[in-house]
Amino acid sequence: MTNCFPISDLLLQQIDARPGLDQLEACLPLLEQAFASWQAQGAAANFGLLVAAASPCDAVVFHASGWPEADGCCAPELAQHAVLRAIERHAEPQAIGIIAAGLSLLLGPEGRARQRRDAAEIRRAQGVPLIVALMAPIGDEVETLITSIAVEARVLH
Repeated sequence: MTNCFPISDLLLQQIDARPGLDQLEACLPLLEQAFASWQAQGAAANFGLLVAAASPCDAVVFHASGWPEADGCCAPELAQHAVLRAIERHAEPQAIGIIAAGLSLLLGPEGRARQRRDAAEIRRAQGVPLIVALMAPIGDEVETLITSIAVEARVLH
C-alpha cells in the first residue's frame, strides 16, 4: 500500500505481523478518511472510549463513556458478523451500540482490562488511546483485528 498515513503505518505493522489477516489492509483507506473527518470536526477528545471501526466498505469513529457489558449475549462468531454489518450500516439507529457491544463481547473481560491498561499507559504518555477494529469478510468467516494505538488529541477550531 502506498501513501500510508500514520495510523495505517501502525496498523500495517500489526497486520503483517499476524498470519491470516490479508483482507484487513483493504479497510485502511476508509479508516483514514473516517478518522480525518472526525479530527476535522474539532471537539475535545477526553473520552473514556474512542473507537475507529472499519471494513473494506465503510468506517466509523465514535466515542462512549466505556465498554458496555455484553458478555454471554451471543457467540463470538455471530458477534463478528453483527459488528461487520453494523460498521457498514453505521448511520442506522442502534448501529454504534451494536459495534460497541460486539467489540466488548469479542474482547471479553480480559481483553477489556488489557485495553484499559493500554489506554492508561497511552494517556500517561500524553496521547489519546484509539481502539481500532478492522473487520473484513472472507468466505463465511470474518477476519478481525482489535488493537489500541496512540493518536494525537483533536485540535479545537
